[in-house]
Amino acid sequence: MTISEYLKNPYGKGSAFSANTKQKDELDEQFKQISDKIVSKIYRYRDFVIYHVVIPSTKKDNVNYDVVIEVETKHVADGAADIEDVPFKTFSNCPSFIFTYAHVFRGNGMLCDWLLPKYNKEVRTKPPVQRNQYGIIGLERSIYLALKHLHSSGKTKFGVYQTAGKKVAGRTEIINSVRTQQQVMDKVREKIPLEKAKNNVDGKKESPFGSKSITNNNHKDSGKTTKKVEFTKSFKNTKEVKSTKKTKTSKTAKKI
Repeated sequence: MTISEYLKNPYGKGSAFSANTKQKDELDEQFKQISDKIVSKIYRYRDFVIYHVVIPSTKKDNVNYDVVIEVETKHVADGAADIEDVPFKTFSNCPSFIFTYAHVFRGNGMLCDWLLPKYNKEVRTKPPVQRNQYGIIGLERSIYLALKHLHSSGKTKFGVYQTAGKKVAGRTEIINSVRTQQQVMDKVREKIPLEKAKNNVDGKKESPFGSKSITNNNHKDSGKTTKKVEFTKSFKNTKEVKSTKKTKTSKTAKKI
């Protein structure tokens, strides 16, 4: 999928699903409100143009999310004015992407696998059968706003990313500047009222992930093409048990 295709209809041509006009209108309105707060940086690494975009939350003060967009320039047609018609890969540590689309994007070869370690193990291995049971590439806030920012600012144009892009020998600087899922979720939790935090403790809530899984290949920043995602048999659910001499109690993880 290309940048222009995602901005027009992320569900793709001929899909039984379609972009919700109201949802797009709301995101476009959000973009108007926060466009001056969105910041981005361009990197050039070998045949790749990599954008690191920071998208602010509209609901939580002092909370923002990292979005990475990667495009391979060797696929750019001769004479093309920009890279919006070239397939892209992405990463986001926004909760709406993590728990609904990260696993699906990876399965479709659209996730930056070199940033996969930024996610917790559950996100890397289990599909979101509760939140996205059909495995659909859909309209997600952080990705849409990041792509709209790049389009609106003209940063996808050939002359801009060639001159403004910082040439790097590897992806290390980008990797170090992107926060992990845990770091972002810890920041989000700081803004949750005490009453809501207590509600998460009472009763066991169902995980947004299913039991099917995909293997987690170890990816090194060598510039080589990443391995194809392999689907495996389901994982057995395990519980961490804390033992004492007289009693046994099991810990239940909090979820946001």
